[in-house]
Amino acid sequence: MIALWRHECDRTFVDKLTTNPDKKIFGDMLDRVTKDKFRDALGFDDEQLMTNLYFADFQRNDVMDEYGELVEEAPYVYEAAPDIDSIRKIC
Repeated sequence: MIALWRHECDRTFVDKLTTNPDKKIFGDMLDRVTKDKFRDALGFDDEQLMTNLYFADFQRNDVMDEYGELVEEAPYVYEAAPDIDSIRKIC
């Protein structure tokens, strides 16, 4: 849940910033707030808190039959991606 929250903060705020210094300031702020709010309250260490997962709803494939006809559309499940390269590959 923390990874999803960090991802949404990143997409909501960093995507609107235009300079790398501003993005760095926000990233540092996000890291500080994550540690301050979740480390002691949940008992996680910094490595568990500082995730940079990506989430997307287009990672699953449609089910096709042997003739290439659609049997079942892939569900849109908003889930963590293994890495940015897996998202690039799909896109």
